[in-house]
Amino acid sequence: MEYLEELNEEQRQAVEHLDGPLLVLAGAGSGKTRVLTYRLAHILRARHTRDILAVTFTNKAAGEMLSRVERLLGMQSRGIWVLTFHSLGNRILRSEMEKLGRPAEFTIFDESDQKGLIRECLKELNMDATHWSPQYVRSIIDTAKNSLINPEMLAKEAFDPKKRGAAKVYEMYEKRLAEMAAVDFSDLLNLPLKLFRNNPETLEKYRRRFRYILVDEYQDTNQAQYQLIKLLVGPEQNICVVGDEDQSIYRWRGADIRNILSFQTDFPKARLIKLERNYRSRAVVLKAAEAIIARNKQRIGKRLVPLREGGEPITYYSAPDERAEAEFVADRVQELLEGRNEDREKGGGAGDTFAPEDIAVFYRTHAQSRAIEDAFRARNINYIVIGGVRFYDRKEIKDTLAYLRLLVNPRDDVNFLRIVNTPPRKIGEATLAQLREHAAKCGASLLEAAGFKILSKTGTPPSVKVEYPNISSGCGPSAPLAAAKMKALGKFTGLIESLRDDLNKFGVAEMIDRILEESGYRKMLKDERTIEAIGRMENLDELIRAAEEYEEDAEEPSAEDFLDSVSLYTGLDEAPSEGGQVTLMTLHTAKGLEFRAVFLVGMEEGIFPHALSIGEPAEEEEERRLCYVGMTRAKDLLYLTRATARRLRGQERYNLPSPYLADIPPALLRIYEDSSSSYAAPAIESTAPRIVYDLEETGLRRGQRVRHQEFGLGLVEGFEGSGERLKVKVFFHQAGHKILMAKYAGLEPA
Repeated sequence: MEYLEELNEEQRQAVEHLDGPLLVLAGAGSGKTRVLTYRLAHILRARHTRDILAVTFTNKAAGEMLSRVERLLGMQSRGIWVLTFHSLGNRILRSEMEKLGRPAEFTIFDESDQKGLIRECLKELNMDATHWSPQYVRSIIDTAKNSLINPEMLAKEAFDPKKRGAAKVYEMYEKRLAEMAAVDFSDLLNLPLKLFRNNPETLEKYRRRFRYILVDEYQDTNQAQYQLIKLLVGPEQNICVVGDEDQSIYRWRGADIRNILSFQTDFPKARLIKLERNYRSRAVVLKAAEAIIARNKQRIGKRLVPLREGGEPITYYSAPDERAEAEFVADRVQELLEGRNEDREKGGGAGDTFAPEDIAVFYRTHAQSRAIEDAFRARNINYIVIGGVRFYDRKEIKDTLAYLRLLVNPRDDVNFLRIVNTPPRKIGEATLAQLREHAAKCGASLLEAAGFKILSKTGTPPSVKVEYPNISSGCGPSAPLAAAKMKALGKFTGLIESLRDDLNKFGVAEMIDRILEESGYRKMLKDERTIEAIGRMENLDELIRAAEEYEEDAEEPSAEDFLDSVSLYTGLDEAPSEGGQVTLMTLHTAKGLEFRAVFLVGMEEGIFPHALSIGEPAEEEEERRLCYVGMTRAKDLLYLTRATARRLRGQERYNLPSPYLADIPPALLRIYEDSSSSYAAPAIESTAPRIVYDLEETGLRRGQRVRHQEFGLGLVEGFEGSGERLKVKVFFHQAGHKILMAKYAGLEPA
C-alpha cells in the first residue's frame, strides 16, 4: 500500500498494528496527526470495515481528519464516526435518551445558560447571588460532574459552608435541567455512562458498532471520558490511544494525566510505540524544552530527536517593567517583519522576512496582552488576540439563538428569560416573579405558564404533550397579573406560537431571518443608529450565512441539529487567522499550533509558573508542561522575556526570574543588551552565551535569587558604591526593598 511508504519506521508500526491495544506516545512535532489519519485509512483499506470510532478534542480536528482520509483513499468516509467526546455523547443520547426516561428533544446548555439557571436556583433557595457567585457554583458543579460525583456525594464530602451551599444548588440545578429537557456539557458524557451501565444490551450494540476505537490527545481525558471509552472497548480490545504525557495541560478543567500513565495497566497486553523524531523545531529549541520537562516525575519518558539541526540561540531579555518588555517584543517583531535581523547568525530563519502569521506571542494570563497590544498599535503592527469574545458568545447571536432554542424546546426557561423582554415588551422582574410562582404551582415551564400550549409541531415526545391552564384559569398566583401584563405575555406567546408553526416550513437560515424580523430584534438595532448596532447587524447577517453553509453541508438539516452544531463548537476550535496578523494568545490556547517565531513573555515566578501552583507538586508539574508546550511551538526562533518589576492589581511588584530560566543550559541562550536600563542584563560574549548579571566582587549578581537570615527570600536589584562601601539593593518578598552593606549583608544564593 503506497501510502505506507510516506511514514517513518515508528509511524508505520503504529499504523499497521491493528489488532489489540496500542499506546502511541507522540512527542511534540512528531507527526501525530499523520499517524491517526493514516491508521484510520489503513483500517478502512485493510479490514474493509466502517465500524470505526475516532475521538478528537476539537470539531476542527475531526473535520480535517475525515477530509484527509478521503483525499488519501479517494473515497467517501460516510459511516465512520469521527467526532469529539461531546459530539459522541450527543449523538448517542439523541437516539437513546428515552431509555433514561427523558425526551430526545433536549437543549444543550452552554456556560452562559448554566450560569443563568444557577441564578434561578439561587433565587428559589433564597441564596444571595452576590455571596454565592454563579461562576463559583458552576465551577464546583462542573468539577463534580467531570469527576462523576453526584449532588448527594458532594454534600457528604463538603466540609466548608461554601461547598455545602453549592451542593444544595447542584441538587436543584439537576432537577431543573431535567424539568426543562436540557443537558449541560458534562451530561453529554455522564448520561451515556448511565445509559450503558443501566442497559447492557444498548452497550453491546455500540460495542459491535465500534470494532476499532482511536482516541487522540488521550492525556487530556477526564474521568468521565476515560470511563466512557473503557466501557465501549469490546472484548477484542482494538483500541489505539495517541497522546503525550508531557503535553497534559488541562488539569484545571478535569484532565487526568493518570489516564495515559496507567494505560498499560488497564490493558496489560498493550503495545507501546514512541514517536520521537521531531519534524518541527530546531535542535536548540528542543534541547531547551527538554531540559525543562526532564525535571517532571509524572512521565513515561521519551527523547525527541531533532531532524532540523542547529538554530540560533534562544534570545533572553530581562526588562525593567512590563512596558519595556512589550516594547522589546514589538521591536523584535517589527525587525522580523522587515527582515532587519542581520545581527543574528545566518541560518535557521535569520535574515529572512517573516510574514505576520509566522509570529506568535504567548502569555500565561489574558491580562498580560494589554501592554503588548499597546506596543503593537503604536507601531501599526496588525495582530489578532485569540480567546476574546467568541462569535457564538456575542449578545446578539445568543439572543437570536435563544429564540430558536425556545421554538425547538418550549420548556427551556433559561432562554425564555433571556428573550421574553428582548426587544423590550414591558415585562419586568415583578411580572416574571409572579410567573415563576404560577409555573411552580402548576408544574409548568414559564412559557406554558404564560399561556403557551405544547402540542408538539416538531415531534415533542408524548410525555411532555400536556396543556397547562393559562394565567386567568384559577391555577394562578394569589395576586393575579394585571391585564396589561397578561396582554404583554400573550403577545409574546403568540409570537412564539406563530414562529413555531413555521419551524417545519422553512430552512434554518430563513427561520433565523424570520425571527429577527417578526420579533422586532432587527428593527431594535436599526433604531439605535450607532456604529455598535451596525456591527451587531453585520454579525447577525454572518449568523444567517453560517446557517446557509450548515444547510449546504448537512445530510438532513434541521433547527435542532444546527443548534447542536453551534453548542458543540468550543473555544478550542478557534484558530489564528489565515494571514496578515501576528497572533497573541494564552499558552493554553497555543497547543497544537506552530509558528516560525515564538515569544514567551512574563517568565517570572508568580506569573509563570503561576502563583497558585507554587508549593503544589501536581500543579508545579503542569506549569512545567505548559512551558514545554509553549516552547515546542517554535520552529526557528524563540524569545523569552521577563519584567523585573510589574504592576499587578495597582501595585508595583518585583518578581524573581522564572525557575525555568535556570533549567536551560546557558550555552543555548543569548542575552539581549539594553544599555538604557539599569536593570537590563549586559551583552554576553557570543562565543559563550550564558546568563550572568553584573558580577561584582561580592560574588553577587543583578537578578540573582538570594536568602537573608531575617528578611527571607529576595532578588538582587543592583549595587551602589564600590570597595568597602559597596551596597547591595535587594527586594525581599516579605520585607520589601532593602539597601544593605555588601560585606555585612550575609546574603546566600537561593
